[in-house]
This record gives sequence, structure tokens and C-alpha cells, in this order.
Amino acid sequence: MNGLGSTGNGGGNRNSIGGGGSKQARIDWYAKKILVTSIKQALERSPSTKSIVMDDGIRVWVDKDGRITRIKPLGGTANAGALEQVLIGLQTAQAPPLGMPSYIDFKIKARKAAR
Repeated sequence: MNGLGSTGNGGGNRNSIGGGGSKQARIDWYAKKILVTSIKQALERSPSTKSIVMDDGIRVWVDKDGRITRIKPLGGTANAGALEQVLIGLQTAQAPPLGMPSYIDFKIKARKAAR
């Protein structure tokens, strides 16, 4: 897995990553450190996703306890089934901060490692 990052949809989308203020800073930190790390580790560990090649957007819903409850590929992806299998039900290391949007968009970039 070469790159997993949180991205916004541009403009004033309330679910984009970025912005200011202490509430937004806590949401950004959770998304970038806790959620991205959890997703990246899960995708790298799973035989069904550790060697896939993709450059896809994904929308991730997280419940109040930090469990991923739903995902939605943004755009066409041949990896939707594998992503759902690995990510739905994934428990993150901690609960999200109060006021976090119900979903966050991410960009997943993965390519096979050079040998």
C-alpha cells in the first residue's frame, strides 16, 4: 500500500478534511492519524487487498465508537468488494471526536511494490 490520505471534495464540503479551529483540528487529527492508520494497516494485512493496484476515492462512515460501518467507492472501482470485506466492521484505536461528520472521504493510492 503506497499511499492513503484523507482528501476533501473541494469547496465548503462539510466532510472535507482541513480547515481551522480546535474542533476541526481534532477531526483532522483523528482522520489523518487514527482512521488513515487503521485503514492502511488493515488493507496491508489482508491477502485480498495487500497487492491490489488502485487510485480510488472512498467514503467511510464511522460510528461513535470508532467502528467503520459503511463504505462507498467514489467513482468506478474494481476493488469495491475487497474493500468492503476488509473495512466494514474495522475498529479503530479510539472513538472519533465529538462533532465529527458521519462520513469522511479518502483517496487510496496503491501500487505493487518494486522488486
